[in-house]
Amino acid sequence: MKSGLSLLSAVLLLGALLPGPLAAEGSFNLGVKGGLALSKNTWSAGPKSGTLSRPVLGAFLSFSLSKTIAIQPEAFFLIAGGQDEVEIDGVTQRYDSLQTFIHVPVLAKIRILKEGKLIPVVFAGPAANFLLSTKGRYYEDGVLIYEDSEEEIRDYFGPRNLTFSLVFGGGAEWKFNKNMILVFDLRYAMMLTKLNGVDFEAGSWTIKALMFMMGVGF
Repeated sequence: MKSGLSLLSAVLLLGALLPGPLAAEGSFNLGVKGGLALSKNTWSAGPKSGTLSRPVLGAFLSFSLSKTIAIQPEAFFLIAGGQDEVEIDGVTQRYDSLQTFIHVPVLAKIRILKEGKLIPVVFAGPAANFLLSTKGRYYEDGVLIYEDSEEEIRDYFGPRNLTFSLVFGGGAEWKFNKNMILVFDLRYAMMLTKLNGVDFEAGSWTIKALMFMMGVGF
């Protein structure tokens, strides 16, 4: 968590130090975003997990190359994985697989309209995922029974500290006033490189996530 907050603070500080005229001309926006991530563990030769729901928080920098095209690097504190639940002998058993990442997309963004108060956008680009921690939690009837330590998971799965994803989606930018925009987007992040460093019969472990975001830019 401290690493995520430190990265977010660094992005905000960078925006504060950039020349004022750049932002005033509308070619640059610094902002923060937050929302909900719905993720699933998937195995190339095995079943998908159930959906894990967790909040996501981060920051973005948007550099306009023209009225319709922009490059937008972002950084998010993201918890993703999967959740499996089954009822056995009247006891509801649940296992949460939790991977904490610094998720860093670099997006090419296209504004559908050149002018207007509400501008639809579409975007796509690669993302780097830096693994900060991994754990698993087992519950019975909502009560935590045990937690798999990071050491146990790393010994068994050998998760990689760096993976890459493809991110794409769409949304809108609403010009609230001359100094502020509100942003909304729906995006899908699909991990392209396997997370497991150890080979399994189930194949390659990847994570896919659907994210709902909203935020503010300045």
